[in-house]
Amino acid sequence: MALPLSWVKKIFDKLSMVYGHKFMGRWSGMNLDDVMNDWAHELDGLERRPEAIKHALQHLPSDDSPTVLQFRDLCRRAPEPTFVALPSPEINQVVASQALAAASQAIKAPLDDVLHRQREHMRIEMHGMGKSLTPRQREFWRIALRSEILTRTNIDTAQPFDLAELSRRMGVAA
Repeated sequence: MALPLSWVKKIFDKLSMVYGHKFMGRWSGMNLDDVMNDWAHELDGLERRPEAIKHALQHLPSDDSPTVLQFRDLCRRAPEPTFVALPSPEINQVVASQALAAASQAIKAPLDDVLHRQREHMRIEMHGMGKSLTPRQREFWRIALRSEILTRTNIDTAQPFDLAELSRRMGVAA
């Protein structure tokens, strides 16, 4: 984004005050709007660093008025702004200890049953509320729990089976 023309005009005002007609004479015979537009283009990005423009205006050469490229170089020589770091916040040791303990406990806790949701779907269907399940939910619990149910009840849920018989063998009252 080019430097705003209003900024360029202020720079030109200052340079005109310092160098007089020597500065403005540099552009004699040229369209001043074109010159200012070129300055705006060459000073692109300095709108984010106005302190660099201030630095350049405070460190102008005494012998001759600067060209746009010389002025840009003066701006680039401006020191980087320094920022004061904020002090670290005080740590509430009680809260920090509780947070660490909770995190440690969470890491040590055994993983939940990854098939919990499928076991719940199986229970829902066994209790006669299977209409609330989608066909995919019914199919998935049968696939996910197949080997466990086959070992426990000798019923293969991958084949057609009697849900009432499965409920009876699993000890689930309907």
